[in-house]
Amino acid sequence: MDYRVGPATITPVGVTTDTTPTFTWRAIDGAANYDLWVDNLTTGQKQVIRRTVQHVNGAATISYTPTAALAAGNYRWWVQAINSAGGRTAWSTAT
Repeated sequence: MDYRVGPATITPVGVTTDTTPTFTWRAIDGAANYDLWVDNLTTGQKQVIRRTVQHVNGAATISYTPTAALAAGNYRWWVQAINSAGGRTAWSTAT
């Protein structure tokens, strides 16, 4: 794992009307888990979603779909990879 580079985010990007959007990013070889962080920019609430998502061996992408609907608003999200020893990559670019 290159710890200087976070996972590449894929979706959602831009405007969506889906209240339970699927957050998708590129898998990183050597990752055991991913730390997903979502902030609501409209309300200022931090960590509306903060979830550990398990890596899937052989998968090109990893995704997470929230079970509860998000309120209408503007959001920003990041993800970082975590190896089995607890080492973390940089955060992805904010999306």
